[in-house]
Amino acid sequence: MNSIKKLYSRVAPASKRQMNKTLEELKHINSALTKENQMLCDLLKKHSVETEKQIRELKDQITLIKSEVQANKNTGREIKDKLYVTEKQAYHAYLQAQESVWAHVWRDTTKNIEWLKNTTFSPGRWAVGYQYLYVLYRALSDVSPVSVLELGLGQSTRLISAYAALHPEMEHTVIEHDNAWIDFFSTQNPVGANTTIEKLELETGSFLDDDQVIMYKGFEEKVKGKKFDLISIDAPFGGKAKKYARVDVLKKLPSCLSESFIIMMDDFNRPGERETMKKIEEKLEGAGISYCKGLYCGVKQTAVITSDDWKFLCTL
Repeated sequence: MNSIKKLYSRVAPASKRQMNKTLEELKHINSALTKENQMLCDLLKKHSVETEKQIRELKDQITLIKSEVQANKNTGREIKDKLYVTEKQAYHAYLQAQESVWAHVWRDTTKNIEWLKNTTFSPGRWAVGYQYLYVLYRALSDVSPVSVLELGLGQSTRLISAYAALHPEMEHTVIEHDNAWIDFFSTQNPVGANTTIEKLELETGSFLDDDQVIMYKGFEEKVKGKKFDLISIDAPFGGKAKKYARVDVLKKLPSCLSESFIIMMDDFNRPGERETMKKIEEKLEGAGISYCKGLYCGVKQTAVITSDDWKFLCTL
């Protein structure tokens, strides 16, 4: 038997022997990836079970408190305050669960994307959340925008600039007011030649019946004559605004939009952003532009408006 193996090794093509060796190596790699994927699935399952348990316990508390209130209608402010706090905790747990789901959707979708392998992200808190990054990624990869306007330098900039670096035909403009943040970000995250970071000061001005709106000084002149097929809005601050927030793009609609477009707005859970989005819709309707609207919820909410041909981005 050994003599037969030796004879085979002499007459078998080297390429075939190499191929068998490579197949064995691939089997080991696949086995390692399968184990890693199972670990992630187990972690997600554990987190989901713990979160669901938390929510069930909070719901039981709410039911108990409501029963107490019903049985003791005259117990006063103390029970009502306790109910309010518990309901708030339950809602927060629900939002955290939503964010966790989006985090795994984002990671599963992007884990093998070559142009993102050297880019890290820290979503949440002041930055955009996982749901925002996921929709933004789908917009970039599925419709390939060539003219992008971004208000607010941050996590979304990392994603867009990584994509832009591989697409020289794309023009990516970022508006930011904080010079120190621009310097720090640019040092940590070098951007390509087709990503331009424009520094514009903030000013407080009037928009309709609100005289305390924070806006970018010189914004209209900076984007004059330009059309964008993707607009990402995560700045400026809402601040002291009485009614509206982030109205800069609104003042340039619809002339700043390409025929096919997507507008994304972070923090849609806040009143100022909701009021501004209503005005955006009114502008589009007044110009006879048909559009679709979608909402994505994590800890924060992301509102999306698209042209009809890109309406799938509203239902991801």
